[in-house]
Amino acid sequence: MIHRIFLAVVLATLMPLAAAADVSDFVTPSGNIYCQVGGDFDQDGKAFGEIYCRIHDFEANPAYPGCRQGLAFSMGDRGGVNASCDPGPRPGGQFVADYGQTGEFIGIACTSERTGLTCRNSDGRGFSLSRRAPGAF
Repeated sequence: MIHRIFLAVVLATLMPLAAAADVSDFVTPSGNIYCQVGGDFDQDGKAFGEIYCRIHDFEANPAYPGCRQGLAFSMGDRGGVNASCDPGPRPGGQFVADYGQTGEFIGIACTSERTGLTCRNSDGRGFSLSRRAPGAF
């Protein structure tokens, strides 16, 4: 009986943690690149990370012919990168990732530089956002 009560208390304590996602966002100092990074737990209780980044202004890129303003990349802490056109407005008021700063979040690392932002996951896949040459690798 004591073991069942203990197990019930442990499960009740852990359930809200597994259901709550941790999400934060940031911009580069120019305000041209916006990212949202988050983490959660899968059904087995393993933590995972995800990131979505969008560049507002960039030079035309033949790899993304339909995107004239607003190119976005998203990925998880493992696996490949997804690209999409996202012409939404520039969000404001987020944390600023200063140039030269690298942030890490559950298997994803991003570095902000004057030339742009580069993010890489645990598998070595990622993307680079810059005015001149945004792309995935």
